[in-house]
Amino acid sequence: MADNTGNPYGGPQGFSVNYQFGAAPRAPSPQEVQARVRAFARQLEPRKICDFQKIRVGRNFDGGYVMVDDFNEVDAALSFGIADDASWDLEIAKRGIPVHQFDHTIEKSPVDDPGITFHKTKISGLGEPAAWI
Repeated sequence: MADNTGNPYGGPQGFSVNYQFGAAPRAPSPQEVQARVRAFARQLEPRKICDFQKIRVGRNFDGGYVMVDDFNEVDAALSFGIADDASWDLEIAKRGIPVHQFDHTIEKSPVDDPGITFHKTKISGLGEPAAWI
């Protein structure tokens, strides 16, 4: 049953599918791909946040992150892949937020802080080997 867009599957208004049965679907042109990528990338631009400031937590470059300075309701933080840089972890722990570090490639945390708990555990995605301790 077709909707008013001509979509034989009854999709939402404004969404149409151009099916030509028996013909291969047309690949988007390079210009269409570029326009789609640019539209997506515009969504990733930094935005101003009302009532809060952005701060850098951790060291400059890799290991530090620009974050919204709103930690009031944060109960704990998770940190994955520590290696030798725990600068983010230390700054979060100094705010009174317990940090749980996960890294199966090192024997212990590179820092000793009562607010940080180290787990020698591999965290993996679906279909990958299970976490090991």
